[in-house]
Amino acid sequence: MQQINENLLVLNVGDPFDDSYAGFLKIFLSGSTDLSGIAKTDWQTKVINAFTRLTDPYNGDPRFNRMKFILMNPKIPIKNPTMDLSNQEFVSKVQWELEMMDRADGIFCNFLKRSQSPAAIYGFLLNNNTGKTVVRCPMEYQNYAYINMVCIQRGIPLLGDSGTVVDVLNKFFEVIPKFQEVANYGL
Repeated sequence: MQQINENLLVLNVGDPFDDSYAGFLKIFLSGSTDLSGIAKTDWQTKVINAFTRLTDPYNGDPRFNRMKFILMNPKIPIKNPTMDLSNQEFVSKVQWELEMMDRADGIFCNFLKRSQSPAAIYGFLLNNNTGKTVVRCPMEYQNYAYINMVCIQRGIPLLGDSGTVVDVLNKFFEVIPKFQEVANYGL
């Protein structure tokens, strides 16, 4: 667990969930996790850095700098990329991801233009019917038509590739019940 500032915690793979996190809005960072050089972009760190600026208690965005957030980050350096039940690193990571997705109040599913990661679609499909997902997906993404169709069918907000972290947060507060509750009544 990394405490970035008094309003922002980041949980990484393996970090346990603590009941004291009840007063935080919890967001799982789902999406492209390519290991190859094709779409290798550490978008999770960019999101964490944006949240760091937005939630800074002194200089952050007044809409967000009094709220407490936990970002659940599944991105870790992989020592053994074999997706097999005999690979304990893989098993532990997937178990952690499933638990955190269940505990999350919101899930940000981010697809990168040139991503070929099947894990991104896996996370999206697991959460497309939860009512707590916001998707950012450029039209150039190889499976955009599929993502778009599921988002339309399920009523999931779909941002294009120009969506910023503020746009994502605004969508969460616009459509996700837990975020609406916090906006209207506080924690």
